[in-house]
Amino acid sequence: MKKFIAALIGAASCLVAATPASAFTECQGQVNYLYFGDGGTLYIYLTNGMAGTILNNNPDKASYLSIALTAKAANRTLVIRLASNGASCSGAPTDVVGVALL
Repeated sequence: MKKFIAALIGAASCLVAATPASAFTECQGQVNYLYFGDGGTLYIYLTNGMAGTILNNNPDKASYLSIALTAKAANRTLVIRLASNGASCSGAPTDVVGVALL
């Protein structure tokens, strides 16, 4: 039984070691305004100057818009998650992979 438990722990640690690290950047602020540009690109401008850019081909664009509108209407802080680790929370990054309300 001890050998089985040791083997199970060893297998579990291998699975954990093989799991890729989740690296991302989260930027937050109040929604200043929303803008739809050419081709349906959505820009979520925060009061800190960042503009989260959601391209037209992003399947989650409607959900991001809904959450951003809720944040604006309720005066809540919005978190924009970027795929890049250590990305700058300024400019208009296009690697948005999620938004959340605080």
